[in-house]
Amino acid sequence: MHPHAEAPAITVLIAVYNQARYISRAIDSIIHQTTDDWELVLVDDGSTDGTSGIVDTCASRDTRIVVRHLAQNRGLPSALNEGLAIARGEFIARLDGDDIALPDRLAMQRTFLDAHPGVGMVGGSIWYIDSDDRKRGIGRYSTGPANVRAVAARGSAIAAPAMFIRRDCLTRLGGWRTAFTLSEDYDLTLRLLEIADVDNLDAVVTYYRSHDQQATRRYGGPQEAMAQIARISAAARRVGQPDPIERDAPIGPSTVDALDVTPAEAERLRKLLPPGWMS
Repeated sequence: MHPHAEAPAITVLIAVYNQARYISRAIDSIIHQTTDDWELVLVDDGSTDGTSGIVDTCASRDTRIVVRHLAQNRGLPSALNEGLAIARGEFIARLDGDDIALPDRLAMQRTFLDAHPGVGMVGGSIWYIDSDDRKRGIGRYSTGPANVRAVAARGSAIAAPAMFIRRDCLTRLGGWRTAFTLSEDYDLTLRLLEIADVDNLDAVVTYYRSHDQQATRRYGGPQEAMAQIARISAAARRVGQPDPIERDAPIGPSTVDALDVTPAEAERLRKLLPPGWMS
């Protein structure tokens, strides 16, 4: 039974795997938000490094924190869907376990969506920080729904740990597609743009940590391929064709056979998705 009878407006959703060094900072950044109308749903995705104990300790000190432990690592999109299933907020705020939300992030993003009913998701700018919290520069994202749509057609238009989404939009989309294990948020953005607008605040909302253990650095080729496959998938839907990607089928070299692409593009995608790349 959930400790709160009345649902909060915002569910902050963190799916975390082996982030013992950073997770307490992420949690503290939510506890110290300028608004109190939130719950924090933490999904521990089979961590083996002490993360589990840290999140349990934090939850024992604050009843607004709800923890779900997964017996084994299932990947980010699956873990996010586990959290979404128990989320009670009208809005879902994404944050990664090694990132830090600025104190007024939740208040600013909620205010924006309350004032813009046609927008289903809003992000913002991010401060890049290193493993020791040193600032490395600001990443700015396009603002205005038309500009965001134009950027999204080519690549990432919103920072994943800055996403603030209407839960009813997520529900309509069925959450994250687990096929896109490295580009789940980009695929989500493209699908969400089919039912609502997406925008960004012209303000920094999150510190985004860059370090050597990130999937972006470890699996750059497969991530690039998945982003392109997400665009191909979206293009098929736009013209009324069946989506070539099954929701939960792992994406690999054989996936390319179902895509309507040139032989040269198919060969490029196969090279980016070598057999066994996830091992």
